[in-house]
Amino acid sequence: MLGGTGRYQRIGGTVTAGGRTQPLLSPTLRGDQLAFSYVDADDTLRSVRATVSDRAFKGEVSLHGRRSAITGARRS
Repeated sequence: MLGGTGRYQRIGGTVTAGGRTQPLLSPTLRGDQLAFSYVDADDTLRSVRATVSDRAFKGEVSLHGRRSAITGARRS
């Protein structure tokens, strides 16, 4: 935050799951906290909350209240 005015980065990307690449839906990055949703290979909406460290992230993906560990990395 600078001078009381919040500045938010615009982020985007894709996720590949089950051989299918989908765009990130409603991605947000606040500090080191990343959140986004995506549609998986079964056309099911999943939500991710993770902590970003350098070019990687680690967190949880949830579906209908069930949570599983997830990791990922930035490409390029």
